[in-house]
Amino acid sequence: MLLAPGFRATVLAQTPPCGSATAPQCDGECPFREACEELAGLGVCYCLPRSEPCGVVKGPPECWGECPLGKACVDASGICECQVVPALSEWGIIAMLLVMFGGVLVLCRRRAEGA
Repeated sequence: MLLAPGFRATVLAQTPPCGSATAPQCDGECPFREACEELAGLGVCYCLPRSEPCGVVKGPPECWGECPLGKACVDASGICECQVVPALSEWGIIAMLLVMFGGVLVLCRRRAEGA
């Protein structure tokens, strides 16, 4: 290769498409927002949607991103973290509905008495 003094040439290696890459490395090329990964240990590489860790897609206070099962990406004092978010059990939901229903009955009675 003939180059003028002061010029530098860079030769880039062509990355193979994901389907022709070998598992478990799966170092093939995929479209934007996808990653070349081995699917379920089958020994074949596929382009799969890339999962972005908590706080990468959007930072605090919104905190978007992936977390392990059972956890949610939340703003913890200005830092996005995967935390367990408390949830109501089935009985808790039933109790809450009964309290709300009771409140509606009380309001209906008060309106009827005031009319």
